[in-house]
Amino acid sequence: MQIDGQPRVTVIVCVRNGQATLRAQLDALSSQQGAPPYELIVVDNGSTDGTSAVYDEWLAHGTGSIGRARMLPATTRASLPY
Repeated sequence: MQIDGQPRVTVIVCVRNGQATLRAQLDALSSQQGAPPYELIVVDNGSTDGTSAVYDEWLAHGTGSIGRARMLPATTRASLPY
């Protein structure tokens, strides 16, 4: 169910240098069945590896069961609370 066309749930994945594991996480989220409509926000906390390229490649192949997905930069400070 959506409210005014907006997903009811937001899943946030915080990542820093997650090139090795991000694709598996995104694939697991996008293959869920029976979940309510949701959006995915990947917060990149200043990765210096290929994290953004992994996300871009995954996005280019479709988001599966995810209603919408986006990546946001959080590069001012490196830390999970930021």
